[in-house]
Amino acid sequence: MNTYQLVQKGESHPVYCEDFVMVHEATEKTTFAVLDGCSGGKESHFASALIGKLLRKNASDGTLKGILQKTFLDLQEIQKTMHLQEEELLATVLLGVYDKKTQYCEIIAIGDGYVLINNKLHEIDQQNTPDYWAYYLQDDFEKWWGRQVIYTAQSPKRIAISTDGIDTFKSHKSKEDLPIDFNPVNFLLFDTQWANLPTMLTRKFKILHTQYGYQPFDDIGLILMMGNNK
Repeated sequence: MNTYQLVQKGESHPVYCEDFVMVHEATEKTTFAVLDGCSGGKESHFASALIGKLLRKNASDGTLKGILQKTFLDLQEIQKTMHLQEEELLATVLLGVYDKKTQYCEIIAIGDGYVLINNKLHEIDQQNTPDYWAYYLQDDFEKWWGRQVIYTAQSPKRIAISTDGIDTFKSHKSKEDLPIDFNPVNFLLFDTQWANLPTMLTRKFKILHTQYGYQPFDDIGLILMMGNNK
């Protein structure tokens, strides 16, 4: 599987990008995550970056549950040591683990966002009130884990996870100046131009802006994985 990533600041955030992306490549597995800091939280770019870096640190565990459990314990300790308030740790988390040998993938969405498996795009919409992980740091991990929904795929041809900013593209051009039925989300997720380049998504994003006038209102964190046969 080839892996591509994109993180871009949206128009609504003039100073900081509150999204964070993480890809950890190991011999047997690829661990990948996108995180979106809560705009209503405090310094939310810190929360998304902190949790993302902890997930990367723990990626060597190899299993989705194991990575999350270690990160949960890390967050509990960091919150206690640094005297962090709940509002300083608010971030949505979409995390996936792809086993290169078995070609099996597991993905979890903690909060809202998008999960793509082959041609099926799942929208996790929590009506602007995401169920943030930070709400449960005082609870038992196993209790929290037992309530989670896991997306699975065997031998997928295409996988993607994205923060909800991917659905906020607007163009300053009139509809008459745009291709009929052109969709920026489909362009990012399904068009295979430049698939031989690791910068594919960055190139597409620039084309969306320069050629079609599209700009996201919210920040975007996106990871796309495609099979070598496309």
